Amino acid sequence: MTEPVTYSKDQHKIVQAGIDAIRTVLKGDDPSEKRSLMLCLDWYMDPYYCHRHEIMPFHEELKELLQEVILEDRNIDVITDAVQLLQDYEFPPFSLLEENFSLIPEPYCHDVDILLHPQPVREYRDIRDLYHDLKNTEGLQGTVTLENSTVFWQLPNGILIEIRISRPENSSLCEGYIGTSCMKNGKKQILAHWHPAPEDIWSDLMDIHSGRIIWAVKKTLFGETLPMLFDIREFSRLPQKEKDKYTILPGMK
Repeated sequence: MTEPVTYSKDQHKIVQAGIDAIRTVLKGDDPSEKRSLMLCLDWYMDPYYCHRHEIMPFHEELKELLQEVILEDRNIDVITDAVQLLQDYEFPPFSLLEENFSLIPEPYCHDVDILLHPQPVREYRDIRDLYHDLKNTEGLQGTVTLENSTVFWQLPNGILIEIRISRPENSSLCEGYIGTSCMKNGKKQILAHWHPAPEDIWSDLMDIHSGRIIWAVKKTLFGETLPMLFDIREFSRLPQKEKDKYTILPGMK
């Protein structure tokens, strides 16, 4: 079981010592120390905590250092943390990532591409608008139909996605719904579902379109399970012995 990441006054001292001390840790050999330091950096980089001014003297150098971590490190957890910090708190340009995109580990190409080419947030209130945009997405695989107030997206791998936008009774706020299912032995089997905010629906659908979201079936003594949903990055972090138990359904990309 993975140990939870924590930080202490030791990591605060490293940050307060400046970029050279931070670089020594992030370029070192201890993944745990790197992750603890980046969790501490999150506290400084998040405007909510009002300490961002403390890293401003070396802000650009830190931004570049995190890009180097993504390109050079070989620990998946460390790379994930560095990507997350840039996603959450920084804006383009990311020159090192752009110039060396071919060196980025495959599971992170989608996230880095979003970093390099951020898209405006699409907030949907009308399911017809979402249907139009999804149906006309370049390179979209599968078929998209609109029936009443539900968009159905049938993927080539056998997964059916249902998308709805509703307004709960006595509420002025809209709520999204994304449900997944498949057919097995002639019967519809309900899989995962979630309720994204209207401004998050499109990014969730594009994660499926890009292949960041995958489905896999697990081999058991009683046969294969129903398809399970994974973030490709989380799946790549599983021990190889565990990954070998799964068969990934044909991808979207």
